Amino acid sequence: MAAVYRGELLLSRIIRHVNKKTEQSFVGAPTDFLNIK
Repeated sequence: MAAVYRGELLLSRIIRHVNKKTEQSFVGAPTDFLNIK
C-alpha cells in the first residue's frame, strides 16, 4: 500500500509539472489534455 501511495504522489507531481509546461505553451490546453486521459 505504501508503494502504491508513493507512486500516486510521484504521478501527481509529474502531472502537475506537465500541466505547468503545457500552460506555458498553450494557455487553457491543460484541461483538454487531462480530459483526453
